[in-house]
Amino acid sequence: MSGRKAYRWFSSGRNRLNDGELFVVRVQIRQVRFRAPGVLCTEEMEIMAVLLRVQGEVEYGHFQEFLEGVRLWLKYRRDHQWTVPKIWIAMTGPMNHVSMEFEYASANQIEIEERESGKDAGYGAVAAQMFFRENSLVHELYRDEVFD
Repeated sequence: MSGRKAYRWFSSGRNRLNDGELFVVRVQIRQVRFRAPGVLCTEEMEIMAVLLRVQGEVEYGHFQEFLEGVRLWLKYRRDHQWTVPKIWIAMTGPMNHVSMEFEYASANQIEIEERESGKDAGYGAVAAQMFFRENSLVHELYRDEVFD
């Protein structure tokens, strides 16, 4: 399932055996997928339907500052209850390459966070401390496709 989280919940119901006796059945749902807007979910479930991947290059000689800046940026996002991305740092190729993956339930959630962070003067100051090379950020947006 590569990065996707599957959560389980239980419901109980009654079924009949062949001889007519009643028994209680516990159903365990192994995977929940977002299929349409308006899907209800509980606090225990996280449904990912849109993946935003932001890739960029850290300015040469500033990787240590990037690491410090990204820690502050992640804390800022957590404190504001915004989606916190998974950070990937290149192991091959250009060693200053970084990828950040955000998982969202819908594209609307991305728009809401973009609007909120755009109005927040402190957010830009924190984000600037990550030392990305100018014009190096690339945004890619993917949707989850169900192949059942």
